[in-house]
Amino acid sequence: MKKGIIIGIIIVIIIAVVLILFNPFAKKNYVILKTNGGVPYKWEYTIENLNVIKFDEMVSTSKNKNITGGEILEKYIFKGLKKGETTITFEYKNFTDGTVDKTKVYKVTVNKNLKVKIKEKH
Repeated sequence: MKKGIIIGIIIVIIIAVVLILFNPFAKKNYVILKTNGGVPYKWEYTIENLNVIKFDEMVSTSKNKNITGGEILEKYIFKGLKKGETTITFEYKNFTDGTVDKTKVYKVTVNKNLKVKIKEKH
């Protein structure tokens, strides 16, 4: 009897951990964009309504640390300021001549608890 209860508790704990780690309904307050080392391009963003969110920080991670020109992931993190909706537009700009290679647009929703949800517009 005790063994069954312990096994049941362990199963419930495992399910809870899996749901917390892989929750598809979790709010996402960041955007991850790819670039490469050694290229004359950088991602630049504009926020449509600066009253709703603000840029918090950018964390850069090299996927190929020992390769010149390897892929770099840039994680742009945003903070909610007030409830509402806005958009963030990212442009992959050549910093030598200002031309834009790619554009990505994201819809941002901030709830009353200032939790941010960001989803790419297609």
